Amino acid sequence: MNLTAAEQVKGFNKLSEAHKQIFKDFLKNWYGRWDHPENHQPLRVGFKRDKSAGAYLRVDMSDGDWYHVKSAITFF
Repeated sequence: MNLTAAEQVKGFNKLSEAHKQIFKDFLKNWYGRWDHPENHQPLRVGFKRDKSAGAYLRVDMSDGDWYHVKSAITFF
């Protein structure tokens, strides 16, 4: 199984060091949740902020979904 490493995701290098670590930890947990994680790999990541969600990492996935990532274990 060939899973995308955090450093290979578009936008990773533009994140702060703290956000890079959150994304790496999230991705490790994310891949562990799936029987077939290769079907749910990230394509892009970026730091965002809005009034309703506050600060978060937006993670766009290969299956067309995207998530607000607030921590390694909190996302919606």
